[in-house]
Amino acid sequence: MSTIPTTSKPAAASYTVVGGTKGGRAGRVRGVSIILLHRGGVVNRPEIFDEFEKLGADEIISVEGPGASYDIEPLSMKFPRVRFIILHAPANPGEKINIGMQDSSGDLAAVLARKSVVS
Repeated sequence: MSTIPTTSKPAAASYTVVGGTKGGRAGRVRGVSIILLHRGGVVNRPEIFDEFEKLGADEIISVEGPGASYDIEPLSMKFPRVRFIILHAPANPGEKINIGMQDSSGDLAAVLARKSVVS
């Protein structure tokens, strides 16, 4: 019987990181990291990132699917504390959480899922 949790496996998915700085200026964030699992749609993304920054999040990580949106580069310039992880292949929510946690530098992390909103 094995007692090793499956979360100890390294991330199998490959990805690209755009924007942000890992661990801030000092190399390690001592506060809260927010990991946002983005599920598509671009409705209110700037407002969401602005609210997270106002809440005092030290690090914001947005995990994006393989069909990443065209607005990631402009958003990374506007919000320098937001780091975008763009997956090269589809991944389930657990894999996305593991990738976000591995890339996170904070002592605490909050994982939030943003569902697609269509009008």
